[in-house]
Amino acid sequence: MNERRIINPHANFFQKVFSRIDVAHDFVLNYLPKKLVHRLDLSTLEIDRESFVDILLSATQSDLIFKVNTKDGKKLLIYFLIEHKSFLDKWVLFQLLGYTVRINEREREIKALARKEARQANIDNGFPENKGIEKECITVVVPVIFYHGQKDWNIQNLSSLYCDSGGLVNYIPEFDYELVDLSSYNIEEITGNVYLKVAIIVMKHYYSDEFDSLLFQALLLLNDYVDDWTTIYFISIVLLYSSSHKSRGQKWLSLTIENKFNEAFGEKGGMVMNAVSNIWIEQGKKEGLLEKAREMVIEVLKVKYHSVSHSISGFIQKVKDENILRNLLREAILCNDINEFQYRLQKITV
Repeated sequence: MNERRIINPHANFFQKVFSRIDVAHDFVLNYLPKKLVHRLDLSTLEIDRESFVDILLSATQSDLIFKVNTKDGKKLLIYFLIEHKSFLDKWVLFQLLGYTVRINEREREIKALARKEARQANIDNGFPENKGIEKECITVVVPVIFYHGQKDWNIQNLSSLYCDSGGLVNYIPEFDYELVDLSSYNIEEITGNVYLKVAIIVMKHYYSDEFDSLLFQALLLLNDYVDDWTTIYFISIVLLYSSSHKSRGQKWLSLTIENKFNEAFGEKGGMVMNAVSNIWIEQGKKEGLLEKAREMVIEVLKVKYHSVSHSISGFIQKVKDENILRNLLREAILCNDINEFQYRLQKITV
């Protein structure tokens, strides 16, 4: 049986929406501290999905990592952890520390392979072995917790997790993190482009008894953009996420499309309804073919290398591009060992 990692609907929605650079840009610009934002060159902001595959797959909340340059040319990593629980879990800070350390460990591994290749290239070309190879260092990681639970956030710092330490406080690790607590925002305070606003509204009120009316208000914001296919696709993601709540579901989804689309989108309601339905149908058909391709890649890896890690098999299960799967199958056959395959995996998914 193939290994499968279940991604919660909040994390899945967060990943799909915030992988849009326009949404991520506006989120950083409007919700992170101004003292940090003023130091960043946001034109360089990009998602770094391929470098930290194993961290993103092992993180139980399922997260995102962005890389960005500061205005003075320094590199920075911004690590978003989505904390979706309706209750407060103080151990999220312990998880955050572990993921941050793992990000820098993985960065060292990647750079070590790159330096090895660069040294060999220098030798092959008759140059000094260390020509052009910079001093080894790691990148600063800014941890950001994105919280949309029902209770106010009152978790202060990592040291609060430890038993009474007496005079041993200097041995306790500590770090700062940025918190975006949606429970503290009024709807009038939600800013950014229209996609970011809609995403935050539906996440903030996911547990609300008034969700239906708030979702309708969110859909109205998209009325002027429904001629754009990316908006139609965005609506399909929003509705699937909204229907994942235990009090909603398939019947709620059907009624919402039938009763709310014409009201929200006027004469374009029927067009939006058909387009969203077609997206779901095509995704269902494609998923069946992709599943067979994923199984083939994993089976080749198991036969050739005898075992496949959770991070690699989990990543393959998430690939939705048949060309990427085709390339992965070729690499699975040609690579000398599983470590080389994992390195190629990161290169092939750029």
